[in-house]
Amino acid sequence: MTASTLTDGADVSTTTTALPTLNFPSGIPGFPGRHEFMLEGLDPLGALFDLHCPDDPSVRLLLVPPGVFFPDYLPELDQSSIDLLGLVDGDEAQILVVLTTGATAAQATANLLAPIVVNIRTGAAAQVILSGSGLPIRAPIAR
Repeated sequence: MTASTLTDGADVSTTTTALPTLNFPSGIPGFPGRHEFMLEGLDPLGALFDLHCPDDPSVRLLLVPPGVFFPDYLPELDQSSIDLLGLVDGDEAQILVVLTTGATAAQATANLLAPIVVNIRTGAAAQVILSGSGLPIRAPIAR
């Protein structure tokens, strides 16, 4: 599955409302033992999401469709990630990136190296590390 076949998140609001619970079979790095997460929209345009663990409210991530800040972002998944998520075609893949906020909006960054990929058909999800891509972990969102 090439990068050009992946969903960039432009219309994530319609897909995520149908899939509020996501299962991360491999977990999320930094959150050992946590596999089930809830995805909730934070704005009516579908541009900002809260991913949190229902068992531990302190475990949460702020997510955004990459097209909001990085319209040319088209990650390419490796075969092991495609298999892990059970992706049959690119239309099933929803890409979201993790935001890190700073003291000011100008200090906010997005992790382009390790996006969250969701199979919108099954609810399977993974944080995929795009090894060898050269993409930054902390890409400034303010231009």
